[in-house]
Amino acid sequence: LMLKQLVLVMVECVVQPVESIARLGCACLRHIVLSAAPMLTPCQWEVVCLGLHRACSLSLFSLHQLMAGFRPGSHSFYGDGAHVKVAARRDSTPQESLRLKQLAQQVFLLE
Repeated sequence: LMLKQLVLVMVECVVQPVESIARLGCACLRHIVLSAAPMLTPCQWEVVCLGLHRACSLSLFSLHQLMAGFRPGSHSFYGDGAHVKVAARRDSTPQESLRLKQLAQQVFLLE
């Protein structure tokens, strides 16, 4: 029960919009997997794996929605049924805008 609650808290951290908190949640999950792996029972492994699956599913949900407009196997380089535009908020700092640009380049291969 304690492991399940701990994994749920870490999953909540992973899906937070604040990047530093999300990275901390990922690091904690990775630490559990690497350090406790030899001691986990099959039941505990199931809890950890379900938590990892939940964290991945929740954090990639928005990306799945964005990519739904593009058809698999298409030969169109510029997209099929949709176009992706990345915009920064007006109240964002220059550092936040730069980080958004870096993430967009990384995820969408934008320039």
